[in-house]
This record gives sequence, C-alpha cells and structure tokens, in this order.
Amino acid sequence: MKAYEKKYVVVAILLLVGFAVHAQPSSDNENGVKGKHFIGAGPNAGLVVGDFSNNYDSTLGLDVFYMYGISKKFLIGGSTGFANYFSDEPLVRDGIQQEAESLQFIPLTASIRSVRFKYLVVGTDIGYAFGLNEGNDGGFYLSSRITHFIGDKVPVFFGYRRISYGGDNLDSFLIGVGIKF
Repeated sequence: MKAYEKKYVVVAILLLVGFAVHAQPSSDNENGVKGKHFIGAGPNAGLVVGDFSNNYDSTLGLDVFYMYGISKKFLIGGSTGFANYFSDEPLVRDGIQQEAESLQFIPLTASIRSVRFKYLVVGTDIGYAFGLNEGNDGGFYLSSRITHFIGDKVPVFFGYRRISYGGDNLDSFLIGVGIKF
C-alpha cells in the first residue's frame, strides 16, 4: 500500500470512529444495544498459518476497542492495540536470509459487530497495521471474530487476523479475552 493510500485508510477510520463518538445515545432503553457505548481491552494469543508459518509460529497482542450501538443488533466503532509475532527461525525473503526477529504492529481499524444472540457477537475489523520494526512498513489489516460474553463484562473471542505484509499475508488464528467497561 502506498503512502497516500495509507492516509486514506486512516482518514476513513477516524471519520467512522468520529461519527460513532458524536452520536447521541438514547436513554435507558429496551432496544438491545442501540444507543449504548462500549469500551474494552484485553490480551490475545494465536498461531501463525499460511505464508509466514515457516518463520513465525505464534503471536501475542492487546486489543483496545470502542463500540457504539447504531441499532438493536449492530454496533460500529474502532479498535487499536499491539500485535507481536514471534520467530525462532531466520527469515528468508527474496532469497536473502535475515536474522530472526519478531514483527510488531499497531493496528488502527474501523469495526462492525452484529449481536446474534444475547451473549454471541460476530464482527469484522478493517484498517491498517502500522509496522514498528525497522523496515516494517506495515500493511492492510483484516480481522474477523466470533465473541461470546461471559456475563455482561467479559468477552472471549475466537478469530482470524490477516496483515498483508511485503506482498504476502501474515495470517493467524486467535483467541482472546477482555473486560468491557
């Protein structure tokens, strides 16, 4: 993704989150999630699959999110966090062997969630993962997840994350837990 394309992704995400932040919540209602604000955070862990699975085996991260109920069953918002991909093997790219090192990203995403049942939510995050390592330009970010709530405050999710990185895809299956405020 070119530099000017990154700017468009960031602007689109900020606009979406900005609209969600300025929306007026309704009073105490019986309309599902409509008008309700949710903020949360929590750790996640996963296994790398696909193009990078020979060089990276696992990932640990942290998610921070904000969601706003736009209807009885749908929420929009945004998320950010940190993702670290661990490697014990040297990375071979374009026939050149490089020293093993972790890849680190800070994603910035727009999010949408659909409440399927009282404690079951499905959703997607789309945006850009900014690379933190030297030579890591980041890449397009996509994550889908199924979340089950334990009570009203503790989300546990199973998901899939893809970061388009260096012409390949850094894919992982994740599990995470959080706390909703």
